[in-house]
Amino acid sequence: SDCIPVEYRLALPLTAGERLVGVLSLKRQRSPFVDHEVQLLSIVAGQVATALENARLYSDVAALARLDGLTGILNRRTVLENLTGEVSRCRRYDLRLSILMVDLDNFKRVNDVYGHMAGDALLTKITASIQAQVRSVDVVGRYGGDEIIVILPETGPIEAYSVGERICAAVRNLTEAEVLPVTTSIGIAGYPQHGETVEELLTAADQAMYQAKHLGGNRVLSFAQLTRTEGQSSSGRGGGS
Repeated sequence: SDCIPVEYRLALPLTAGERLVGVLSLKRQRSPFVDHEVQLLSIVAGQVATALENARLYSDVAALARLDGLTGILNRRTVLENLTGEVSRCRRYDLRLSILMVDLDNFKRVNDVYGHMAGDALLTKITASIQAQVRSVDVVGRYGGDEIIVILPETGPIEAYSVGERICAAVRNLTEAEVLPVTTSIGIAGYPQHGETVEELLTAADQAMYQAKHLGGNRVLSFAQLTRTEGQSSSGRGGGS
């Protein structure tokens, strides 16, 4: 009466073509699996394997649709979707948000002198370096060409400026040994002080970035600094509020 019941097990590989995608494992105590049961379960295993492989392929395609094909960071459409969601969250819960618009100085010369393959390789290294300077909750995406956008949720202007300086230094150090070193011009805009919509924030960050580039590049500039400078030096253009 104290005998331990015998347990019968069956393991069937789940294969899609020549690819092993999993194992179907079954067990029971009543009786061993007989041939016709194994045949039926093999058919089921084939259907399960096909379903798993289709799900994997769909997941891969969905992921690729969100990523920039060259650098592996988020593409423009996806990063803007993320920014839209973050702005909505800030508006709903009264949170802060900062964005960094990062443009690469001297990058066009790299492409012109060494070709686009060398430029692409360098851009990939630089984006990886930028990602290494931010938190896991931050979002990095390719905005276009050699422009990178960084979204910093729940981050104020002082913290955002520190992140910008880290990125600036990291890229400078990464490429300083190159024949044509690359630096960054970084513009910062914050919600809600520099804009309450995606468009306003992008415009503010863009303007700060272009001013940083105009001043010689290799620097970080916030939109607040830009508007203060304009207010002091120009009566013909209005600064932001």
